[in-house]
Amino acid sequence: MNKSLTDTVTPLLFGERDAIRMTDHRVLVETMNKVRPGVNAYDPIGSPDAFSCKFSSFKLESMQLTAIAMSPATIDRTGVHGATLMIPLSGGIKYSVEGRPFHYGRGQGSLYLPENSGKFVGGSDGIHHLLLQFESQMLEKTALAMLGLPANAAIDLQLEDPRLTPLTVAGQPFGVVLQQLGTI
Repeated sequence: MNKSLTDTVTPLLFGERDAIRMTDHRVLVETMNKVRPGVNAYDPIGSPDAFSCKFSSFKLESMQLTAIAMSPATIDRTGVHGATLMIPLSGGIKYSVEGRPFHYGRGQGSLYLPENSGKFVGGSDGIHHLLLQFESQMLEKTALAMLGLPANAAIDLQLEDPRLTPLTVAGQPFGVVLQQLGTI
């Protein structure tokens, strides 16, 4: 039996026990639209028989986290509902968000997409990443609290435009730090 990409990548950040696995890209579109609406298509690159995906998702009070590993595929999305930070754990993706190109992968930082950022299309060479979908107002409130500022202080986190976001913790890519925490 051939091992798929999703069988060989590091285990999902939240573990494998509750992961949803699938080999039909059409079923993935239906399933992901229940978790993260706006997917028009995931199309396998290469043979559709080689397509595989696994993901696990859970929702906190003001944030949804989705860990996903997928074999090479193209994606077509109408947009995102809620601000989204995409943190690559392995592989890479090339996206076009409203015609503006972005390329990211492990060690290159993350891709931030503001709420209702518009249509994006692209492809991956096989990806394993973490998607954090959150309410921007909650992020602003949290930033104010962490900076010790009053709740009514003005703060501009520049959350209006899609962008690559370098993320490092003690000199290490944030994705690596998350994977290490996930194994604990």
